Amino acid sequence: MRYMNLKWLEAWYKNNCNGSWEHSYGIRIDTLDNPGWGIRIDLVDTELKNKFFESLKIERSKDDWVHCKVSDYVSKGQEEQRISKKY
Repeated sequence: MRYMNLKWLEAWYKNNCNGSWEHSYGIRIDTLDNPGWGIRIDLVDTELKNKFFESLKIERSKDDWVHCKVSDYVSKGQEEQRISKKY
């Protein structure tokens, strides 16, 4: 399932690359200092710009949580979970 999410994200990015958008906007995946993962997805000038997104906060344990929100046309997510535990 997670692989399909990555494929969807890749297709979404490719669909929004129009020769201009990708020079100002895009997707960034970083590490956090706790350790964990962060993702930032620019929604400006995309079909998702004005879509409603309810913030998401899942806290299974101190080492297994996910937070996602959209603000200023940017989708931001953070996750604390070891990828190696998932696969």
